[in-house]
Amino acid sequence: MNGKFISIFMIIVLLFALIGCSKNNKSSTDEVKNEILQEINVDNIQAITVSTQMTVPKKDIELKKEKWEKLLNKFNNFSLTKIDEEAKNGWQYMFKIEQDKDVIILISFMDGTVSIGENVYIVENYDAKEFLYLFE
Repeated sequence: MNGKFISIFMIIVLLFALIGCSKNNKSSTDEVKNEILQEINVDNIQAITVSTQMTVPKKDIELKKEKWEKLLNKFNNFSLTKIDEEAKNGWQYMFKIEQDKDVIILISFMDGTVSIGENVYIVENYDAKEFLYLFE
């Protein structure tokens, strides 16, 4: 009887631990989105340059100011999950966001992942063609 009680108690403790871990993972995804929102402020941007290897030849353009807010909204609508992985070599899109005070943020997309600075994230519902409109 005492052994059954200990087994049931251990199972309950394990369930609470698993539930707690899954809640922590969800909040870390939300923190990632908020972190990106705070770092990129339209009012502080001096220039956004985007490059792609999705066209032949490779194209580099400086975005017009009218397109900045739409692009930042697109970035912030992605659902991101941070992963412990080094950034891959290569990219499909590279965004260079130059802000006041010589702050430069590099964002590169590659096969369902995005690198923001030194951090790598999985991007939910990423389609490699979704930024091609910027090059039309």
